[in-house]
Amino acid sequence: MKTPEQYWNLGYKMVVEAIPDEDGGGLSATMPELGEYAFVGDGESPEEAIASLKSVFCTIVGEYIQSNKPFPLPKKKPAYSGKFLARITPALHERLVSQAEEQGVSLNQFVTECLAASSVEQCVIKNIESHFAVANDLLVKTSVVSVELPPNPHHISTSEATWGYQ
Repeated sequence: MKTPEQYWNLGYKMVVEAIPDEDGGGLSATMPELGEYAFVGDGESPEEAIASLKSVFCTIVGEYIQSNKPFPLPKKKPAYSGKFLARITPALHERLVSQAEEQGVSLNQFVTECLAASSVEQCVIKNIESHFAVANDLLVKTSVVSVELPPNPHHISTSEATWGYQ
């Protein structure tokens, strides 16, 4: 049977956060996968908060051990294979194969490079498009102006947008 110290060393996730001044200040340390407030330690430094948490943890785990109750093990991170299945339209599949052939790389390499290069960029573009849409809706409702995005807004500037006054 494991000791409380051995359980402590299994790698449970710990979170150290600031305690608001109106609540006394300092830092709190918790183990969220065991319950948001089930295990809480506090201190003036991260080291003190974690030491306090360890004391609480070992006391509670010791009680579990003495009463022969099983104690939950830490959650394991999933092992990612590096593979996933994406269902796309035949037209997009054809376009991707064509672009990969033009670059002289496999479809897999082409798609991997596209995902790596564009995942952050696409999030930014969607955010910009969303802001343009909201602004356009507000402006159209007030009958002042409308905004039209370019067809491929990878690098949006005000000179590329079409602004029309009503």
